[in-house]
Amino acid sequence: MPKLNLSGVIGDEIQPGPVKAFLEANAGVGVDMDLSSFGGSVFAGMELATAIRDHGNVSVRVTALAASAATLLLAAAKHATMAPSSLLMLHRASSMTLGTAAIHRKSAEVLDTIDAQVLDLYTAAICSRGKTISPQRLAALLDSEWWLTGEEAVSNGLADTAEAASSDPDAPVRASMNFKFDDIRNIYRHPPQALFALMANCESHTMPNPNPVVSAGNARAIFDLCNVAHLTMEETASVIEKADADLNKAKDIVIDMVAKKAGDQRVIPGNGDGLGNPNTLATAIGDVLYARMSNQPVKAGTPAEDLSGRSLLDLGAMLLQARGEKVRSWHKDRLATQVLMEGGRHSTSDFPFLTQQSGQRILLDAYTAAASPLKQIARQRSANDFRGLAVGRIGEMPELKEVKEGGEVTYGSRTEASEAFRVRTFARIFSITREAIINDDLSAFADSARAWGIAASTVEANELYALIADDGVVMQDGLPLWNSVHGNLAEAPSALDLDGLSDGRLAIRNTRGIDGVTPLSIPPKYLIVGPANETQAEKVLTAIAAARVEDANVFSGGKLTLLVEPRITDFAWYLAADPSQAEALSYAYLGGNSGPDLQSRDGWTTLGVEMRAVHDFGAGATGFRGVFKNAGADPAED
Repeated sequence: MPKLNLSGVIGDEIQPGPVKAFLEANAGVGVDMDLSSFGGSVFAGMELATAIRDHGNVSVRVTALAASAATLLLAAAKHATMAPSSLLMLHRASSMTLGTAAIHRKSAEVLDTIDAQVLDLYTAAICSRGKTISPQRLAALLDSEWWLTGEEAVSNGLADTAEAASSDPDAPVRASMNFKFDDIRNIYRHPPQALFALMANCESHTMPNPNPVVSAGNARAIFDLCNVAHLTMEETASVIEKADADLNKAKDIVIDMVAKKAGDQRVIPGNGDGLGNPNTLATAIGDVLYARMSNQPVKAGTPAEDLSGRSLLDLGAMLLQARGEKVRSWHKDRLATQVLMEGGRHSTSDFPFLTQQSGQRILLDAYTAAASPLKQIARQRSANDFRGLAVGRIGEMPELKEVKEGGEVTYGSRTEASEAFRVRTFARIFSITREAIINDDLSAFADSARAWGIAASTVEANELYALIADDGVVMQDGLPLWNSVHGNLAEAPSALDLDGLSDGRLAIRNTRGIDGVTPLSIPPKYLIVGPANETQAEKVLTAIAAARVEDANVFSGGKLTLLVEPRITDFAWYLAADPSQAEALSYAYLGGNSGPDLQSRDGWTTLGVEMRAVHDFGAGATGFRGVFKNAGADPAED
């Protein structure tokens, strides 16, 4: 039977990659695994546990100690054995965090998530061996640092068998634990005496850092680096995992993260005026890139004008030199690599950032130009996360009542109502390759950014139109948005004309507050139609504008603003009030954003830079007051 001997720290000496390859090579065959480990990276431990569970026929034998992350391998095994005098130790995940209260709270959330996953794995292992334990009891044991002998591991369902000690005094000493015990109390809070005896029988070796979340090596230096960069604990754990204890690799990863988080606030240091100043040079190059992508000339009399004829490679090389970076080669391919990819990784050339910034301008130009007219009848809100955004509305103030002399002032109450919707994420990826830079051609990227902007507006328009199409969405009261109970639907479809508009205006004016009593007297502001009704709408509005108010007495509060929504394919027409007066539709972006965002990273599957357009947007029907619908009819048939 194939056998693995794993000794050392999880994520350091014990790496998931070789273990997974061994298990895959022995798929369908039983595998024996000897294990001795202080613990290590919980992420590596979970990865190993998944590989063991997926294999389905792995027997794990603890030869000395399985602590912290090492116990995850035991829990995932088909059969678990405890060697004589061996020990288990289970506890909560832990980490180090330096920073603000927000960073500490984020770290706590990550640790809670890790603990929940680990508890599930332990519970499943215990139940599979016919034992039971309440989640509260298991959590309390982990809080106190749970040490178990082989017999205790079996009785608690964490192992299947415990081997008896040999009666032969000359029996060979157990295999090395591959680490040295210096001061066990600096590692564990409640080490049992059995652990001291266990260590006395093992060979001594240098002991790596046993932190339960972070692997060994340069962990302390990497932690310090991440703290200086103000990374969260989750980001720090990711850095350490990806860097594999390599400090130089960790520096590259941290620089990537900082550059990505800096976004538009990033500043290229420099001094002086003109193109000799790196700040001025970067701004000028950004203007040149934007001009080329938008097929427009650069603004005359600006520093960008002096750069308008330069190639992309020349512009990138200028940025490198302005930052004090030596151009290693003027060969086009090697220069493109340094400008586009290495510059992005080490923040020396800034070319990927400026390209991203210019693409963002193109994207927002197209996004703004293609904006849905329905946004004008909706109210914008901000969402802090992806959970449902409840839009509550407090009813009108109760009427003021006369107080007689010496009388008592009584309390009034306000009714409440709410609707909810949530933000969703829409995204696509495009790559800028070395070939594009060498060929001095960003047209494909510009076209993609432009298309992304239009696509983002299309997403918004589709989301908003879906709320009013047909009967509209179902509201909190269980009724469709458009219905006679709400008083916002014409009794019978009719062509758009002055009489129909008058009926719609009257319906909106007669709207009652949330209490069902208070008249709101809301004036309509927008007339919304589809292309089939656009000409008729213009005729009607022209007639209204041409008539004298004292003669026609129509819409005396001012003429309506016409909005044409191409998704309305029939003769239906709508009236809507200013959303600040009566909110029927709402939309929201995540955080403080107000549109799609362009992000970048070094290419992985392609040699270049990957650009990702992300749009976090949501919309919902949050009321039925202040809007009116008429299903419409062809005016030519009247």
